[in-house]
This record gives sequence, structure tokens and C-alpha cells, in this order.
Amino acid sequence: MKRLLKNRFIPAFSSGVILFLLLAGCADRKMKNQTQHLPSRDGRYTVDVPIEKSAKKKGVFWKVTNRDHSGKQLYKDDDSDFIGYLNVYWLWDNRDRLWLYCSDEGTVFMW
Repeated sequence: MKRLLKNRFIPAFSSGVILFLLLAGCADRKMKNQTQHLPSRDGRYTVDVPIEKSAKKKGVFWKVTNRDHSGKQLYKDDDSDFIGYLNVYWLWDNRDRLWLYCSDEGTVFMW
């Protein structure tokens, strides 16, 4: 069973292609790269990134949640630092890695 990696920071300058793909999807007012229940390219996984209250911190945060094709939760980032009022976008790459981009801070993360 494949698991997503826990918050590995990828410097924004080395992620130009991913950044371009994320920004290309941001032109649509409905934010194409904020699609909930987004399937991975091969359909084995889906991701949701809802904004939820934190039980551990004050405020609301984007919470990355990954499920397998049957709907079983594989991962949920309960320690998320993605503040809910910041703009966050996500997509899958060809290797089933999930990329998140915070346009307000200019940070890129990969799971």
C-alpha cells in the first residue's frame, strides 16, 4: 500500500513546472486546482483539502485528506499549517504525488 509522505518542503524555485501548472489552473474563477474529491491520474487515490477547525490550534486550516479507490482514508493532515484564509491549490503529478502551492506565501509542498 502506497502512502503519502509527510510534508516535504520543496523550494519554489526548483518547482517551476509544478508552479506553472498550478497557476494555469488558477485563472478560472472556480479555481480548477481546488477541486475536492480530486482523483489521482491512475484513479487509485482521491484527495480532499477542506477547510476545517483545528482541535489542536486556534483557527481554521486546509486539511489534506487522501483516500484509496474504495474510500478508505489513508492519510489526513491533522497538524496542518495551511491557514484557511490563504489561497492553496493542489494537483496530482504522473507519479501519484500530490503537490500543494500556497500563492500567498509562495510555498510549494509535496506528499
